[in-house]
Amino acid sequence: FLRRLPHDASPHIFPHLVAALARSPRPILALRLFLSPPTPAATTHHSFNSALVRFPLPPHLLPAFFSHSLRRFPGLTPTLLSFNLLLKCISSSLVPRNPSIYLATALRILHDAIPVWNLAPDKFTYSTVVSALSDAGHVEDAVALVHEMVVDGVVAAEAFNPVLRAMLRAGDVNGAAKLFRFMQLKGCTLTAATYNVLLHGLLLCSKVKAAMGIMRRMENEGIVPGLMTYGAVVDGLVKCGRVEDAWKVAEEMGNKGLPPSEFVFSAVITGFCRSGEVDRALRVWETMVAATGLCMSGMVDGGLRLFNDMLAKGDAKPDAIIYNVVLDGLIRTNNLARAMDMLNQMLDQRCDPDAVTCNIFLREVGVAEAKGREFLEGLVMRLCNRERYRAAGDVLMVMLAKYIVPEAAIWHTFVRGVCQTKRVRKVVDNCWDEIWKP
Repeated sequence: FLRRLPHDASPHIFPHLVAALARSPRPILALRLFLSPPTPAATTHHSFNSALVRFPLPPHLLPAFFSHSLRRFPGLTPTLLSFNLLLKCISSSLVPRNPSIYLATALRILHDAIPVWNLAPDKFTYSTVVSALSDAGHVEDAVALVHEMVVDGVVAAEAFNPVLRAMLRAGDVNGAAKLFRFMQLKGCTLTAATYNVLLHGLLLCSKVKAAMGIMRRMENEGIVPGLMTYGAVVDGLVKCGRVEDAWKVAEEMGNKGLPPSEFVFSAVITGFCRSGEVDRALRVWETMVAATGLCMSGMVDGGLRLFNDMLAKGDAKPDAIIYNVVLDGLIRTNNLARAMDMLNQMLDQRCDPDAVTCNIFLREVGVAEAKGREFLEGLVMRLCNRERYRAAGDVLMVMLAKYIVPEAAIWHTFVRGVCQTKRVRKVVDNCWDEIWKP
């Protein structure tokens, strides 16, 4: 394909080729395309940025790859986006055994490499490194870097938020309060994300009154609490043992026309169960969301009981989302046999599986192994036998996305079934009528 490309091909296609090859079963082709381009025009900072994001290289090799690329292609000029992507890649792997190696590399890039190219760090640059320092427990270094950021004229809440989170997680309420006042003093625009961090952190420190004061202040400043805000409050209240108050907040969400999310319900049901109020938990969860919340919080048996009660009563019909939550709970508890029974029940109830359903089972049986192909092909055949060809087509698309090529017999069964439906026949008949009408 590359040899057939014209020499004057647009350089804009090469970043997309690099990205596509990097996601293929042979990502080495992406690396070969970037390091040995068919034309000099293919080496642009766009291709370089795409390579940084897509190549499956170990994080500790990314700086070396970055430097090698600049030496190999003298005309290649990195942009600030290139450095930000590099920092994002290496900072996302700070959990390994020795995070100090990655932190030192990130700081060298920030203080040495970026200024060499006459570039000025922006809020994304600083927030990435500050977040990495905070996550690694280097809170003092993170605070020092935030002050350095402000001196350089960059004031962004994205950089303050991870430091606030780390301070509150460590119980340093006074330090977080000082940093919050410093944000306001420097004219930092407070966002809902900042308030969410403060609310959740204060509740974890059992500062309920202070958290409620922050929430009122948030509303007074015209920032409407959303799902993330309520989720932070409910989760924080549950973790500090105030489950009843958490449930009142969840009810308040409903009164304000904001349906509680699955995360909110899961947090509340977990809190009731931990406090021994199982009956209260069951009363709360006598709806579809009940089964969802129990399964997500690990109480799969309780979720299945409520799920079966819901089917027996006939007052509600579970959809694919509910089935997927129950299936995910069963798979996570290593109960594949019961999960297969639930899948059969799903098909019998004429509820079609989707891509999420397939991925839940593939996580257990594996994609590259023969069991993955056997499961997906069997699912396609069962759907075709039930004449549910749209759902069978969705499963086939999942197979193709996973580079699993269906057998010819599968295609034959599917295409034959699609082309024999009454709707297709009617359309074909109408076409013939249009052709032969006088």
